[in-house]
Amino acid sequence: MNLILVAHGTRKPGGVAMVGDLAQRVGELLDRVVQVAFVDVLGPTPTEVLAAPAVADQPAVVVPAFLSRGYHVRTDLPAHIAGAGIPTSPSRPRWARAGRSRASSPNG
Repeated sequence: MNLILVAHGTRKPGGVAMVGDLAQRVGELLDRVVQVAFVDVLGPTPTEVLAAPAVADQPAVVVPAFLSRGYHVRTDLPAHIAGAGIPTSPSRPRWARAGRSRASSPNG
């Protein structure tokens, strides 16, 4: 099974490196490769990662790395997943399990 960490994207090298470092650390903890994709600003996009030959032959867990359920999580990411045309399991954003109530989340 593939694990894909999806972030917003940035032109700042430090932000790109931070997402890569997070994926690497998660991969070390889970003893697996974690792919990185971005929904905006730069690539690869989730569709591109999901369609890559090394990924396309297996189901994937797509993990959104966003602080809130904004447009990219509600709209862009599902469109990328659907566009890939392979079995996927989108995970719930981490804040949903962090002990915060729905009313206290930014998009409530």
